[in-house]
Amino acid sequence: MAKTIHHNLSRNQRFIILLVVYTFVLVASTFLAYGLRFDFAVPTEHQLSILKVWVWVWPIKLIALSLAGQFSSLLSFFSIPDLKRLAFGLGLVTAGLLFVWNFMPWDYEVSRGAIILDGIVAFLGISMIRLAFRLIRQNTSSVDSGEPIRIGIVGAGAAGAALAREMQVQGGMRPIVFFDDAIEKHGTQVHGIPVVGPVETLQNQEQFSVEEVVIAMPSVSGARVREVTNVLQSLNMTFRTVPTMSQLAQGQVVTALRPVRISDILGRESVDLETRKL
Repeated sequence: MAKTIHHNLSRNQRFIILLVVYTFVLVASTFLAYGLRFDFAVPTEHQLSILKVWVWVWPIKLIALSLAGQFSSLLSFFSIPDLKRLAFGLGLVTAGLLFVWNFMPWDYEVSRGAIILDGIVAFLGISMIRLAFRLIRQNTSSVDSGEPIRIGIVGAGAAGAALAREMQVQGGMRPIVFFDDAIEKHGTQVHGIPVVGPVETLQNQEQFSVEEVVIAMPSVSGARVREVTNVLQSLNMTFRTVPTMSQLAQGQVVTALRPVRISDILGRESVDLETRKL
């Protein structure tokens, strides 16, 4: 139900929701910042500055958030680039306030400590709200799609990590283990998923309860792909592979999973011989 409502939100509805949420967080952050700065006994002159000065700062922060792309993104999609843009937008306003406070006359008393705390609290508050939207989406996706398929991923590099993250967000498939040839990765975790060893480790299937395997090694040699597929075929395991590097660059991962082709094993595109012309 929650997932359906999320997808049915129009652009204007999403903007209104974000405007209300961001405004609430910004206002609450200012009051909390002053409370922390003065041990929740804010002097009268500083209370006056909140009413006279910060009512103009909040709209400026909303504009900064808009310029940082925080109104155009989907509610439940929040990643490291979004976090960086959020930090840049709020940090720019905070730096501007400190500059103005130091080099221009103020009619009201404004605390530099409160300005800094306000920026930090606002950043943390909005980040937590956006993360909460994302977690809600992940949970509702898992419920709506029923019992997810237990996936083992061969390759704990950038492609495998991106694949695992997309599966965790979309639901329907649940990555439970990574297989990788690099010894230094064994015993580590990627997005909370353990890296256990090379794909040959999968021969002990009962230990992992893997239902399907995805080969996430778009840049590995064809010989290694052939070895991996031989192992999986000997175990009667269903397996697919990630798209090409160009498709990965376009963000196509889960939606473009496909069977292993002869060109993957050869390490090059297959040649179509025009025998009629020979």
